[in-house]
Amino acid sequence: DGSGPCSCQDCTAACGPKPVPPPLPPPWTILGMDAMSVIMWLSYMAFLLIFVGALVVAWCCSGGLIYMRITTDPVELWSSPESQARQEKNYFDERFGPFFRTTQLIITTPINDTSIYSPYFGGSDVLDLQLEIENLVAEYDGQNITLQDICLAPLAPYNNNCTILSILNYFQNSHAVLDHSKGDDFFVYADYHSHFLYCVRFIRFMKNFSNPNLTVAFSAERSIEDEIDRESNSDISTIVISYAIIRTRLTYSCANIYFLIHNFYKKNVFFVCQRKDGKFEHVCVCKQRDERMPQEELHQQIGPYLNKDESSLPKAAQMGKKSPTSRPFTKTLTFPKVAITQTKSRTLTTCALSNMPAVRTFSLFAGLAVLIDFLLQISCFVSLLGLDAKRQEDSYVLDYFKNLSEYLHTGAPVYFVVEDGLNYSSPEGQNSVCGGVGCNNNSLVQQIYTASLISN
Repeated sequence: DGSGPCSCQDCTAACGPKPVPPPLPPPWTILGMDAMSVIMWLSYMAFLLIFVGALVVAWCCSGGLIYMRITTDPVELWSSPESQARQEKNYFDERFGPFFRTTQLIITTPINDTSIYSPYFGGSDVLDLQLEIENLVAEYDGQNITLQDICLAPLAPYNNNCTILSILNYFQNSHAVLDHSKGDDFFVYADYHSHFLYCVRFIRFMKNFSNPNLTVAFSAERSIEDEIDRESNSDISTIVISYAIIRTRLTYSCANIYFLIHNFYKKNVFFVCQRKDGKFEHVCVCKQRDERMPQEELHQQIGPYLNKDESSLPKAAQMGKKSPTSRPFTKTLTFPKVAITQTKSRTLTTCALSNMPAVRTFSLFAGLAVLIDFLLQISCFVSLLGLDAKRQEDSYVLDYFKNLSEYLHTGAPVYFVVEDGLNYSSPEGQNSVCGGVGCNNNSLVQQIYTASLISN
């Protein structure tokens, strides 16, 4: 019809000869085998040889473990053999033997009766415990060993009694003396309470003592401490008023700074607990400071730390009052608002729906991190916290140190050794160490006494 010829796509007859595809490249081989397979096998064998070689080296280096000995002695663990303290201890041990080991019992009572003559522990019960400890028998090398065989007895061989420092020494460690009482069928006039008070009421006696021919000034071991305590109590009102004024001033000055810090921690910190004074701390710190209440089990103590906010706690706890569950509440799953969002009310979920790639990607990753952190906090973290609390409570030493700090405030024994070279037969040598009349003012005993007067 006069038009041009049709194209190959429109008419097959217009197509020329079919193109011949180029020949395939020859396969890549190494020694007639597929090169990639050979490389992968060589890489695997090299890795295997290196791995096995590293294991062999590690085993060889670990061979010395067969000679390992566990050291649990605190002196060996925490003091340098070259330190002055260790050298002086070794000097003492070589000449006098290791210092005696003190075994100590701190006995308290659950009785809360505050009557003057109510015992703070049962005298007979404690004496029974002490006598049973004195009668303990252990077997060593086929022989029975008693406390008499290993205890410190300074007066031996004339007196083989062990050195036992006990309040029961006031009663000669005897039931006959301890249980002795005066009275009738209706009333006990005197018992072991009266005996003990008679031995320690010295200050009251001296205050009531009067004689027209004598003027007596006196002091006891506790006198200075009593006066400090009395002065402290008399100054309480002045100190309270002064601190109240200072605190008011500081609160007014730092109000804005505290508001910013408070809100930052409230919105940005993971797994923190808020104390009753409004301050935030990590849960581990709150747990360490928290004291378990009577009849409360471990899970009941840790459980309130997982509360999301204070709304789930009893009203008494919110008001800071003492109640069986007045625990610090925990802030979890809080995250700062994303600054580049359009409105302040948008959270991570809203940001994840944004069409801005940077905002969406950041929100998705942050949300996943929050989720993983939350799962770890409510599973691994709390479990480990509970296990650590149980570990501390299977230990009897924890209760000992708690009572030691609360009731005793004593430290390790201190002893002084004069090294070789002093001539004890000469008056000069004697006067340089003694502490009585005629001794030097800078003698050893006098210097120790002077040093003991320094509180720190």
